[in-house]
Amino acid sequence: MIRAFSSCLARGALGIDSVSHGPRNEALSEVLDGPQNVEMGTGQDARQGEAKNFEGDEMARSNAEASLEDKSRRLAVAQEQLAEYAEAKYVELKAFGQPATKLCQAVAGGSGSFPQVVMLAQDLQQKLEEAEKEADAFAKQARKDVDYLKAVRITVRQTSQEPEEEPAPLGALSADGDEDGIEVETEMLDSPNRPLAPAAFNTELSQRARWIPLRLQIDERKSLRLLEAALNVSEYTDKVDILTFRNKTQRMHTQLKDMCAILSGLLVASDYKKGQKLMAHRSFLDNAEFFQNVFEVGRRHKVMNPDKMRADYGKLIYLLMDSQVKFPL
Repeated sequence: MIRAFSSCLARGALGIDSVSHGPRNEALSEVLDGPQNVEMGTGQDARQGEAKNFEGDEMARSNAEASLEDKSRRLAVAQEQLAEYAEAKYVELKAFGQPATKLCQAVAGGSGSFPQVVMLAQDLQQKLEEAEKEADAFAKQARKDVDYLKAVRITVRQTSQEPEEEPAPLGALSADGDEDGIEVETEMLDSPNRPLAPAAFNTELSQRARWIPLRLQIDERKSLRLLEAALNVSEYTDKVDILTFRNKTQRMHTQLKDMCAILSGLLVASDYKKGQKLMAHRSFLDNAEFFQNVFEVGRRHKVMNPDKMRADYGKLIYLLMDSQVKFPL
């Protein structure tokens, strides 16, 4: 290579065109340009191979998704047809049972000379009733499976299409609707863009509603303010180890009466007509339903808003536990 390069320089110095002519120039060009051309060709081939592989993978994925979607549709159609077939069979068996019943009644009401016929008719009627029950159960189960699979497919499709959202911080959630929290509506349980089959939708709502307390209404909020005010001035948990009362039962009895008296007085002060109607007979026992509703509102409020009633909720729980003791108020 060095000799060829020096020869090329010498011929150029003598005025000879070394760029266009001569076997040594061709050898030099082959040495200098050969590896570069090979490397360029190898890179282009690799990129073309990667592009072909990617295109093949995309086509395979598309074909697999199309095949899966087609099989899913076929399965849904087959299940729908199976459910319709089961329902039709149930209707047919129900229609077959009517002639057997009439036959049994007609033969049994005759002279009684055909006991064997009556026995056969009764056996036929019993078998038809059993078949009718089995067909009914099978039809209901098939329909339930169809509705469940529809709900699952719709849910999966919606989940795959919708972007994921960041969860809200726990401290910002407040179902009470106060200023220090974000109001959580019960309509947020299910998005309106999420269609479900009627049976699956009702089942999902009934299952989720078991663990979600109802939000407070306006009248219930008045009862909540009444309870908060009564618990604020009550000394129920303060009078525990004192010598004023002779025994524990007397202490609980007296303090429960004081609590009911405080609630009644606050009710009269806030709503005179309602309080006057409630205290017409001056008996706490007659107003047991009112006190029960007030305490239940407080319990629900604490369940939905754990950050509220931090000081008074323990007092309320002690009061409710002591009220389980049976003694006349």
